[in-house]
Amino acid sequence: MNRDIRHFETQLLGWAKSTSKKGPIITLQLQCDDDIEYFELLTIAKGKTAGQLLDIAVSLSKQDSQSQEGIPARKEAPKPKGGSLCRDAALLCKNPMFWEWMASEGATYPSNEAGAKEFILAVCLIESRSHLDHNVEAAKIFKDIHREYSKWLGHS
Repeated sequence: MNRDIRHFETQLLGWAKSTSKKGPIITLQLQCDDDIEYFELLTIAKGKTAGQLLDIAVSLSKQDSQSQEGIPARKEAPKPKGGSLCRDAALLCKNPMFWEWMASEGATYPSNEAGAKEFILAVCLIESRSHLDHNVEAAKIFKDIHREYSKWLGHS
């Protein structure tokens, strides 16, 4: 069986125990708007439902490991979803001039939005554009890309 494995960072927004034959419900929020594309492709009904998915949840919160060791959990602010750099990257990926710049730099990615996204993820060594707002090194690389692109446009 061919499996399409994807990685998404999410935040748990809510849960409800089962009150019907349908089973319990959890509500998750993706960290970047772009990640919803995967789920849109899986949609099989008007009710935004999909076939079965295998979900593996791994807590990224420090407070969870502290709670398990008997240390009271410290309240931490939830990690914000993709911020300004994620939005900037998404806009850049939609820009045909950016695709031209990529080609002029020798990039071998397709000259389209998906190719531009793939280029940014590969060059910045990230799995999602939302990581640009949470990974200092990736943010620096993205800002360098943006600076070089602006120079190419003549905006230095």
